[in-house]
Amino acid sequence: MPAPWDYCAETRYAPIDEDHRDIVRSIHLLIALVDQNKKGAELTAALDAVVEGVAAHFLHEERLMAQVHYEQTAEHKEAHASFLKDLKNFDAELRAKGPTEKFRLWAGGRLGSWFQMHIKTHDIALAIVLRQAKGRFRPG
Repeated sequence: MPAPWDYCAETRYAPIDEDHRDIVRSIHLLIALVDQNKKGAELTAALDAVVEGVAAHFLHEERLMAQVHYEQTAEHKEAHASFLKDLKNFDAELRAKGPTEKFRLWAGGRLGSWFQMHIKTHDIALAIVLRQAKGRFRPG
C-alpha cells in the first residue's frame, strides 16, 4: 500500500496540479533523506524547499481565489496559515535539535497526509470554480 504522500490527487486545473507535483517531489526528497538518517545542511535544505514550495503555492492559490472571488477563501486561507505554521514549527525544531523522533514521525506521516487531505478537501473545490471561470480571468 502506498504511503499517503505517494498519491497526489489531481484537481484537473493544470496550474495548481503542476505546483502540487513539484511539492510532492520535494516531500519525497525530504522523506528519503529522513529515511537515510541524513542530518545537517542537506536535510534542512530539503525542508526549506518544501516550506518555500508550499508558501509559494499557497500565495498562487490565494491570488487565484481573489481573481474569481472564491466564496471559501477565508476557510482555505485559514488552512494554509495553519499548515505553514506547522511547517515553520518543524523547521525550527529541525534547526534547533536535529531530526528528532517527533520530526521524523511528522515528516514521514503527517506532512504528506495533510497535503493530500488539503488537496481533496480544499483544492479540488477551488479547481472546480477556476475551471468554471475559465476565460473570465487571467490565471496566474
